[in-house]
Amino acid sequence: MNSVNSMIGYYGFFPMFMMMLFWILLTIGIVLLVKWFIDQNKDQNEAKNMTALEAAQLRYARGEISREEFEEIKNNLEE
Repeated sequence: MNSVNSMIGYYGFFPMFMMMLFWILLTIGIVLLVKWFIDQNKDQNEAKNMTALEAAQLRYARGEISREEFEEIKNNLEE
C-alpha cells in the first residue's frame, strides 16, 4: 500500500485517471464493435429469409425506391 501512495504522490492522480479512462473507452469500443457485428449478421440472416416482394416492400418503406418503382417490381413478380 505504501508503494501505491508514493506513486500517486509522485506522479499525481492525472496519469492514473487517464489510464483508467483509456481502458474504459477501449472496453466500450470492443463491446460496441461486437454488438455491431452481431447486428450485421442478424440483418443478413433476415434478408436471406425474405421473398423478393418483401424485400421490395422494405425498400419502399425505407424510401429507397419510389412508388412507381415498387409497383413495377410488384407487377414483374406477379407475372
